[in-house]
Amino acid sequence: MKKEISELIEVSQFYGKQKDYTLGGGGNTSYKDQDHIYVKASGHSLATITGDGFAVLDRKKLQAMVNKKYSDDPQTREFEVKEDLIASRIHPDSDLRPSVETSLHEAINYCYVVHMHPHMINGLLCSKNAKSAVGDLFGDKGIYVPYTDPGMILFKKVLKLVEEYREIYSLDPKYIFLQNHGVFVSADSVEEIHELYQYIDDQLISVIKERLNISGRKINPQAQDQMKILTGYLSGKKFINYRFDSLIERFTSSQITLSGVLKPFIPDQIVYCKAYPLIIYQSDSLSLNSEDLERMFSDYKKQHGFNPKVVLFEKGPLVAVEESKKSTDLVLDVFEDAMRISYYSEFFGGPNFMSNEQIAFIENWEVEHYRQKIAKSI
Repeated sequence: MKKEISELIEVSQFYGKQKDYTLGGGGNTSYKDQDHIYVKASGHSLATITGDGFAVLDRKKLQAMVNKKYSDDPQTREFEVKEDLIASRIHPDSDLRPSVETSLHEAINYCYVVHMHPHMINGLLCSKNAKSAVGDLFGDKGIYVPYTDPGMILFKKVLKLVEEYREIYSLDPKYIFLQNHGVFVSADSVEEIHELYQYIDDQLISVIKERLNISGRKINPQAQDQMKILTGYLSGKKFINYRFDSLIERFTSSQITLSGVLKPFIPDQIVYCKAYPLIIYQSDSLSLNSEDLERMFSDYKKQHGFNPKVVLFEKGPLVAVEESKKSTDLVLDVFEDAMRISYYSEFFGGPNFMSNEQIAFIENWEVEHYRQKIAKSI
């Protein structure tokens, strides 16, 4: 194995193993030489990735996609793009599906690209003052990209901004900050990638001052009774798991604090947790029974078209409803990550959720359904 691929695996696992940076199958990394790009396959976990988890693509075929005319229909367009990405693999028989963000990696001239969704940087990027705060903290070291639906449209927007940056500075930006999404960090060495991420951390701490310190909490007797009723109602239907700590306590303490997590911040939250939690307010839970839950779950499905994966009790725990214990753990991690994002957003003007239109695009996008399916199987 060539040295550069070994380093790509090393840096991928380094950030993939840190829940502060990404969760599940989120995030992606790449290395490119003159002819080929090695990019994380969709849905694979960076924490455990090996050389077999990277799709290898022909860069000339990727570059040909830039000027190709695709359908104006969003879903048709992204299907066509997916097929072209797959056709760019140098091993046609491979079952590895290149990350949907492969074209973004190709657009950047540096050898290494490490794209992550750190909750602290997303506290900034999912805030009301995201654009101005990025400018204040990072100046001309990078570019800020207003939220754009993932896929070819996002690639075209980023490419335009990168080309404008090149015209001014005669080099590529080290940082690409994507509103309500995450950050691309790029360099010609893994050592510099680490330095660049450390700089992000240092700049954010200069504003936030202190990281979240989360400690465990015991749920109160009333919440314990509610959990027994919920468990009984879902028995034989779904697997449930719950978590309660000081951060969850903070967000479930009242209807006002719950408003800070009612909608998703980033696409990954929709992929793993669905777009909306089911909220059981204290006034509805004092005499909770199976009939109440049947009505709540039925009303939720009528409104959203799917069953909830997250249940939040006012003054109670965060509950995950899924097909397996492993899946519930991921749902709990991702939704609590959203709580961290909401908390840190308060340092930059408060939370800025994804819009209904942005949410609908992710909900209907085949690529994200595929990514969720693969992430559950590994």
